[in-house]
Formats: sequence, structure tokens, C-alpha cells
Amino acid sequence: MNRKRPLVAMGGCCSLAAVLAACNGGRFAAGFQPSPAPPPLISTDGSNPNALIQGADGNFYGTTQSGGQYDQGVMFKLTPSGVETVVHSFAGGPDDGAVPQGLILGSDGNYYGTTLAGGSSACAGPEAGGNRTQSSCGTVFKITPAGVESLVYSFGGGVDGGAPSPSLVQASNGDLYGAASAGGARGNGVIFQLTLAGVETVLYSFAGGSGDGAQPASLTLGTDGNLYGVTTYGGPSNDGTVFSATLGGVETVLHSFTGGSDGELPAAPLVEGSDGNFYGTTPFGGTSTNPSSRCQHGCGTVFRITTAGVETVLYAFGGGIANGANPDGGLIQVSDGNFYGTTSSGGNAGCTGGCGTAFTITPVGVETVLHFFGATSSDGLAPAVGLIETVDGNFYGITPFGGQFDAGTLYSMTPTGVETVLFSFGGSANP
Repeated sequence: MNRKRPLVAMGGCCSLAAVLAACNGGRFAAGFQPSPAPPPLISTDGSNPNALIQGADGNFYGTTQSGGQYDQGVMFKLTPSGVETVVHSFAGGPDDGAVPQGLILGSDGNYYGTTLAGGSSACAGPEAGGNRTQSSCGTVFKITPAGVESLVYSFGGGVDGGAPSPSLVQASNGDLYGAASAGGARGNGVIFQLTLAGVETVLYSFAGGSGDGAQPASLTLGTDGNLYGVTTYGGPSNDGTVFSATLGGVETVLHSFTGGSDGELPAAPLVEGSDGNFYGTTPFGGTSTNPSSRCQHGCGTVFRITTAGVETVLYAFGGGIANGANPDGGLIQVSDGNFYGTTSSGGNAGCTGGCGTAFTITPVGVETVLHFFGATSSDGLAPAVGLIETVDGNFYGITPFGGQFDAGTLYSMTPTGVETVLFSFGGSANP
């Protein structure tokens, strides 16, 4: 039984492993065949979740890339016991965003995030997802705890950027910083600064080519006050880069991926470790290949990079039934000093290429699989973002597919890998 679904972009073109593959010359294994599109139903509670945080009230908040009243995605709230409330249904068009893909809790108590599409300016090409006809450049939005949404900024797709990446950060000055994977003065994306009043400043425009990154996919704010992130493309091999940038816009390429053993096409945010180094994942590359899965070009890596740009591969995924493949999401480091994350493929053979895994890895690269997704018919499939840790010591995460209605899940997981599905998305649908 083939239970895998094709992954849809969550942060600009080519932000997930499947979309990365399609946008980079078809890097799926030759035998990979996406499943047919689901029936034309709209899940009013949201479908295909793609972001999750915990609010100050202890509840979980996140976004879905589709579903909702207008089938343009929602922001949702979920209690730890699994009771869901749709906070906002995105409408698209000039007055609202579409395809929300990230969320942070601002210092003012409001929620801020980006949408891949929607807003007031037209951009070339279809919106993410392939089933929407309008074209637009994306937005940054604000939603109050009461659910009142407003647009902070609509991207124009020109020098100001377009198709913003999911990972907004807020600096001590109160301003938001983010990346957009398109536009800019040199056409390869930008790093931007945005006041809460909606004044945008482009700090850096990526040049692409052998000397710079292209299509920035994420940002992280380091303890030194600088920004760190990855670009999916660019560098001598066009396989992506790791970069740093000051808040004043001075950018430095720390590492250019070769597409070989050091990794390929990074997209997930970096995490700063307790040792001051940064840790991340690449969905492709590494030393292991598996022709029967999605990783003919390598099954992905976990890497460490110093602020001086010295990169070390800690682990290369092997794919197959006993191991994960294609880590699309980022990592977290917890109090035991180890890192935790997910892979969207590998593991349980009930899905084409595997249903995905949750794993832990030590700082020296010893990896252990905690959970194989898809073990039951109601389990989540293909986790594409990382885990979050809460004060109860457990982990929480989302899957874009699987669950009771095959529209994604929110789950909890103990440190030993005992997983519980708390909510299945897609249960409320309109014809």
C-alpha cells in the first residue's frame, strides 16, 4: 500500500525535499510516483500542518498550508488534550495572505508569520500547491491572541523580495528579520528587516553563482546578535550555502555545499548548540544512497558548522527500513545535550520510500531512531518539520500527511519514543 503523498512547498520554491527534487532536475529516485490528488474537499479545520509553536498559555499554535474556509490555510490553536480551534482562515487575494508557513510569538504578545502567497502584488508563476490560479508575492501577518489578523507587509516581488521563507526572528530592537527566496536587486532572494509598523528594509540581496548563495530558506538569530541561515542553491556546485549576516546587512558565506558527502540543498533553520556552534540538516547528500527510496543523491545529513565556517558531517542517513532518510526539518538541542529531529522518509516500508522517523543524535554523531511513523493506519506520515520540547519533558510535532483523515496530525512523543496522536486534521470538510 502506497500511503506517501507528494510534499508541497512550505517556504518558497523547493523548501521541502520533494519540492527541492522537482525544482532541481528531478532528483527523486526514478521509480518514485506521487499518489493521485485527493478528492476536491475543503477541510475547514485546516489540512497539511506545516508549523508549530507553544504559546505562553501552554496551548499549541500553528499553521496549515491548505484547508480553512477559503482553502488557503489556517492558523490553529490546539490544547494539550487535543481540542482544536481555528484562529484564522486565510483568504488570499490583495487583502490577506495565502499558504501560511511559519509562526513566532512576538514580544508584544501577538503572533507573527509569513505566507508564501497572497498580498497585494502580482508575481510570475502559480502559487505553491499547484491548485491555485492567482499569483502573488506573499506577506508578513500579525494575529492577536483573540484572532484578529492584519497584514504587516505585502511583498512586491521586485527589489523588496517575494515568497518569504517561514523563519521570522525578532531581535532585541523589536524588529522582525526574515528571508525571501525570490526577488531582490540581484534576483536570488533577500534578507529583510521589518518594523512592526510595516516598514521594510532590504539588508542584503543574494547574488547566486559560485560566490554567493541563492534562494535563502531560513534564518536563526545567534547569541552574538548576528543572523545565520542557509540558502538552498548557490555556491560553486549550486548545492546551497551556510551564511552569516550582521543586522547591518554584511553577509559572509561560511560554507558552500558540494552535493557530495558534505550534504546538498539545505532548507531547514540552523540551531545554535550549547558549544556555540551551529547544527543543521541537509535533505540530500551524504555518503549513503538508496535507489529504492527518494535519495539517489544521498539520504541526507546532520552537520555542525563553526562561526569560522568549518563544517563537519556528524551523520549521514542510510534510508531503508532500519534508518531515516531526507531530514527536511531542523534540530533542537535539549537538556541532555543531544539533538532531536525528524526525517520525512526512511523507516516503515508501508510508504513509498518509507513513512519517516523521529531520531536523536549525540554531539559526536551517534544516531538512534526513536519512532517509525506509519506503524498504524492513524499514525502521521512524512514529518517535514522538527520537534519542539515543552516543560513536561515531552516532544511535540506535526506531520503533513497521515492521521485519521490523511490530512496530517499533531502528536506527542516521550524521550523514549512513545508517540501519541493528539489530533488528526481534515475531519471537518465541505464539498
